[in-house]
Amino acid sequence: MRPEVPERGVRDVSDVPLPEWARDLPEGAKSLLDRRLRFPGLDGARLASLRQASWQRHGRDLACYLPGMFVRNGVRGRYPALSLTGVRCDQHCAHCDGSLLRTMPDASSPERLWELCRRYAAQGMSGVLLSGGCDGLGRLPWQDFLPVVERVRRELGLFVSVHCGLVSRDVARGLAAAGVRQVLLDIIGSPATYREVYGLEDGLAALDESLAAIEEAGLHLVPHIVAGLHFGLLLGEYRALDMVAELKPEVL
Repeated sequence: MRPEVPERGVRDVSDVPLPEWARDLPEGAKSLLDRRLRFPGLDGARLASLRQASWQRHGRDLACYLPGMFVRNGVRGRYPALSLTGVRCDQHCAHCDGSLLRTMPDASSPERLWELCRRYAAQGMSGVLLSGGCDGLGRLPWQDFLPVVERVRRELGLFVSVHCGLVSRDVARGLAAAGVRQVLLDIIGSPATYREVYGLEDGLAALDESLAAIEEAGLHLVPHIVAGLHFGLLLGEYRALDMVAELKPEVL
């Protein structure tokens, strides 16, 4: 059951001036800036100091990535996401109930996966992201596809990353042996979110086991944190950030 979320009053921000940090933005960017982000007073000062620290450490460039199954302004991304289960997901979680899978090409058999990857390589794609629905325990059917993944890496030279879900040590070692370059994994800090959103009673323990397996296999981990995953509430995100800080990933 979804928790009751109290409605928050929306302050009229139409007359809030641009903050100092935004005044040198191009006019087009200024028009796109959400007025709700024009924090006054203390919030604005804190954000300004954080922004300066970020710019000093990371620079002021913003890299944007276009997934390969979408077209934007006539440009198609060169890194498509494929579903190893087609539109099927037995997890039926409240996060998307399988709706995200409908945006992905169907690679639900080793033969389909190979044919799609062969076609993408011929089209000059950079690589593929392998994903799919879960089996009710947060797992994907990796063992069925590992031989094809290894062949894709060896014969086609595509960069292969995977949205791995919860994995065992055997699966993590298999992904590494097949040449997977990157594993993406949602980091969820709340047992209530695992239980009420994903239907998993032991989600945190399974996550810990998966992280240990990924580290032992030497896979490059890209942790994901979905803000507001618990029906719009920030419930375990700060704990998830603490978990990620211990992992010291290159990318978050």
